[in-house]
Amino acid sequence: MDPASKHVRKSNSSSPTSQTTSNTSNPPAKKSAKELKAERRALQESQRAEKAARAAGNASAPSKKPAHGSVISTAVGSSSTTSTAAAPSETAGPIKAIDPKQKHSQNKETKETNNKQVDMFSHLEIPRGANTSMATKEIHPAILVLGLQFSEFKICGANARCIAALTAFQKDYKTPEGTTLSRHLPTHLSPQITYLVNARPMSVGMGNAIRHLKWEISTIDIEMSEDEAKQLLCKKIDNFIRDSITVADRVIVEYGLQKIQDDDVILTYARSSVVQALLLEAHAKGIRFKVIIIDSRPRLEGKKLLNRLVDAGINCTYAFLHAVGFAMKDVSKVFLGAHAFMSNGALYSRVGTAMVAMMAKEKNIPVIICCETYKFTDKVQLDSFVMNEQGNPNDMVNISTTLTPKPGLLSEWLNKPDLKLLNLLYDLTPSKYITTVITEAGMIPSSYKMSADANGIQVDPVSEENKIKAEEAKEAANKLFNAKNYEAAIAKYTEAINLSPNVAQYYANRSFAYIKTEAYGYAVEDAERAVKVDPTYTKGYYRKAVANMALCRFKDALQDFRIVAKKDPSDIGVRTKLAECKKIVKQIEFEKAIEVDSHQKNIAETIDVDAIAVDSSYNGPKIANGQITKEFIEEMMECFRNQKKIHRKYAFQIILAVRKMMLQMPSLVDINIPQNCRLTVCGDVHGQFYDFLNIFKINGLPSEENMYLFNGDFVDRGSFSIEVILTLFAFKWLYPTSVYLTRGNHETDDMNKVYGFEGEVKAKYSEQMFELFSETFTTLPLAHLINQKILVVHGGLFSRDDVTLDEIRKIKRIDKKQPEHGSLMCELLWSDPQLLPGRGPSKRGVGIQFGPDVTESFLKRNNIDLLIRSHEVKENGYVVEHNGKCITVFSAPNYCDTLGNKGALINITPELQLSYQTFEAVSHPNVRPMAYASQFGGLFT
Repeated sequence: MDPASKHVRKSNSSSPTSQTTSNTSNPPAKKSAKELKAERRALQESQRAEKAARAAGNASAPSKKPAHGSVISTAVGSSSTTSTAAAPSETAGPIKAIDPKQKHSQNKETKETNNKQVDMFSHLEIPRGANTSMATKEIHPAILVLGLQFSEFKICGANARCIAALTAFQKDYKTPEGTTLSRHLPTHLSPQITYLVNARPMSVGMGNAIRHLKWEISTIDIEMSEDEAKQLLCKKIDNFIRDSITVADRVIVEYGLQKIQDDDVILTYARSSVVQALLLEAHAKGIRFKVIIIDSRPRLEGKKLLNRLVDAGINCTYAFLHAVGFAMKDVSKVFLGAHAFMSNGALYSRVGTAMVAMMAKEKNIPVIICCETYKFTDKVQLDSFVMNEQGNPNDMVNISTTLTPKPGLLSEWLNKPDLKLLNLLYDLTPSKYITTVITEAGMIPSSYKMSADANGIQVDPVSEENKIKAEEAKEAANKLFNAKNYEAAIAKYTEAINLSPNVAQYYANRSFAYIKTEAYGYAVEDAERAVKVDPTYTKGYYRKAVANMALCRFKDALQDFRIVAKKDPSDIGVRTKLAECKKIVKQIEFEKAIEVDSHQKNIAETIDVDAIAVDSSYNGPKIANGQITKEFIEEMMECFRNQKKIHRKYAFQIILAVRKMMLQMPSLVDINIPQNCRLTVCGDVHGQFYDFLNIFKINGLPSEENMYLFNGDFVDRGSFSIEVILTLFAFKWLYPTSVYLTRGNHETDDMNKVYGFEGEVKAKYSEQMFELFSETFTTLPLAHLINQKILVVHGGLFSRDDVTLDEIRKIKRIDKKQPEHGSLMCELLWSDPQLLPGRGPSKRGVGIQFGPDVTESFLKRNNIDLLIRSHEVKENGYVVEHNGKCITVFSAPNYCDTLGNKGALINITPELQLSYQTFEAVSHPNVRPMAYASQFGGLFT
């Protein structure tokens, strides 16, 4: 190893757990065995004293077990039984515990470093590293050592970190008595994962691997013996490593060999394990080529690749990043590795990668990315600022390439008030700078190139074989679509697109499938891709119009319907929809034009219920003396069951009573479950009145003891919405502290215009009643907090990290018939959870998608335990995700008479014990969903 890399290793040992290294050129004198033994004894005494002090401060009895912060007898990858920990390479020294004085000094340095952060990147935490004092009794010694190795970059690289973590999880584990492995192990893993994340942020690949591991744990039969379960789980971990990394890399190498020819000059950056394997295999196959390795400080990873290739006899040139422009003049291909690959086609990799790719693009040199699919993520990232990992700035201080290490020019940077250091570890390369991505599934063009021919850019031709396979995938997708298996159809359409990315029909078909799953944002994107690939493809504009209608973007939809009508003027159905869309746009513009100032009376103030006479011929239920009763509600429900109506006088009375009640409530309402009571949380009902009645048949009618919380989307889609909402409002009036209603995204004007509720109310009663409903919907609370620990909202969480319950409680919701895009109110009604960490754009086109880390952070910040939300169809009626912290419940079975899903409800006790009930759909009168949604009723069902 050369002296420069040795010195870099020393200067990087700034973690609290690393061994301190003198900054002089004289090596420390070798200590005798007696001196080492004395030091160990002193260290142990110091640790005991510190532990005793902590125990006394916590007023708890000291543990008889040794602290995990003490010296560990065995270590991952260590052949010695006396060292504290060992790095995976033979050159890495042991990791030693530090004494309190040294720890105090390093904590002070860390604090000073945090105070010197670059403002633009202050949201990225400077790593604290891992140390033994962070460990709790739950942390396994193997994980403890691994965290130390991660924090000191002794194990680095996405593949190496993933393999090391999964291997460490295979270490000794014993299931406690009274539980099972499949139930206890996920809980046991949580502190292990938290410790590793504190050591160093988790990579996308590691996150995907751990999610896969948790899923495998959940599939283990609880009746299986512990030994069998352990063996099965270890085998599954081995299979994941083998299939997703080891075999995947071999396949990538085989594909990559097709791209390397004699006399190639290949440029690569830093060090990718799969690129290294590819170059070594190409050389072993007898291909003659040269390699230019570009490297950068402070990690100098390229030196390891250089040593390996030179040892194999490959002709190599080594240069730093600032020389990449000069080095590129002789290059024929660029091969790069990946830390992660984003869903928008962007490459997330070692900082400097983007510069290399952009320089290659300038010279028209192909950029080829080697990336295993387990590193792919649904997350979209547009820059390197919002999400990144920040390395320790001190790593940049004492970098020297001389034989004798000496203090660098930045060694006193902490004492210079105007100087700040930034050490970003990753950057983002946009898809337009990428030519091809090689995965174990095959070679695919970048997402930028998929529609590049529409923009006049040269696109790699698709082979006849791939065209045939793409058509086969499309036909399979069409069959799945016709069978109403929309998710599987989407997967098959995606397969067709990957095989042949320049066929407009594939995008339009997938857009239609997204419409069926209510992923309208994705539907618009696919429709736009279809017309980019083929501007003459009429169906692409039609799909875009339909998706925009679903998103209530009526002007955008109108523009696309006009294009479709112009291209096919003989299509009567299109012209009818165009006329209907025009009508909606004009209605909205008219409503805006007649708006007056806030002193104008509300509709509620113009209705005189006492003046409404009830015909003597009316024989339905009646409200006597302005007081609602249980008997009235039961008679009303029977009336509705027989497809009859109550008199408009009583309908107005119910709505006005609830509106008055809701006006007094905050946007977040507290619910306390008394003893001997229970609370049932129900999700979307969507006007499916007969399934709604079945809930009460299964779970009992609302009462003082049988409390209910209906979590939004009471109306629209189903054609018995007014029956549902009047029944709910009546029970709310009768039991104001036992029945609770949350506003959903369908309790808004724009959605009611499209999805049927406005048409239904006008058909069954009057426009005046719809306007009263519209006003009343704005008074509904946006969230409920059960026993101070469970938050219930219709949609989900927020694009901001700092939202508090008090802020939600104070949202001004009254008279906001349409929430503003990007507002907290909008996100409460529209957001959805996602499997991957972080945040992503909404598949619906409104709100956001939030990951498990966002959920955990929000709950922790607000001292609550659980988030319950609705808003999404689930096959079994409910799903528990985000490590048990987020539950979705949906209560409209066989949604829109098409999806065949179950409905579900959640029963909650005063002790916050949760149980679930699922139920099938029941029969209803022969009235189709969205029967009152005018010309657009058939577009979304």
